Amino acid sequence: MVDIRYGAAIAISNGATISIARTLSVDAYNIIDVSVPKGGPLKVTLGTPSAKMQLLVVTAAQYDEDLTYSFKSGGDAFALDQPVILAGAGIGVAGDFSSLFFSNSVAGDPTIDVQILVARDPLA
Repeated sequence: MVDIRYGAAIAISNGATISIARTLSVDAYNIIDVSVPKGGPLKVTLGTPSAKMQLLVVTAAQYDEDLTYSFKSGGDAFALDQPVILAGAGIGVAGDFSSLFFSNSVAGDPTIDVQILVARDPLA
């Protein structure tokens, strides 16, 4: 088992502050580094089905509404304009998946580096 700590501090100017600090005990994790070239879709296999995932984090070197990801080939595309964190049962909102599909139509010709963390329960 591996413990993964994650958290966030959200502060609204002249308003509330919300802090999140969690620890997950998982069987294993993968960190996947991928460069997303212009065009797409680029399929990235995550190595485990979503039903076994406990944490999915997607970050990018450059966030942009024209850098998108989907959970299925040809499925609904979501802008990777902010980091993505799905944890616990919340991963289920995306349905069954074991890959992500990235498309890059960012102005110019940038290749954008993306990092994905997948933490999972035992596969068997």
